[in-house]
Amino acid sequence: MIPEENIIEDIFDVRNNPENYDNQDLLNIISDMLDVAKRDKYFANNLKTAIHNKREELGFCPACGLDDLVPKYNYETHTELDGNPREKMDYPYCPNCGWSSEE
Repeated sequence: MIPEENIIEDIFDVRNNPENYDNQDLLNIISDMLDVAKRDKYFANNLKTAIHNKREELGFCPACGLDDLVPKYNYETHTELDGNPREKMDYPYCPNCGWSSEE
């Protein structure tokens, strides 16, 4: 896990479990964020990627923010197997902007 993903997980943990954190804990998390930003020349790009991944994990479109992704389907043919069976593959798709995680 890259440090930027840890930062996002820390923020969500504080949000979801505020009773487990005091002011000193919050200041430590913010200090850690600043330390990573100073040390890592790729911090902004990595943080952008981590936020993109978190949005997708939570079911939000990473491109436009829509919170109602729908499944789309494709079929992968397995030519390495006898009979060339097809496997149904699903992936999230945004009907608002057209983003999908299909590779």
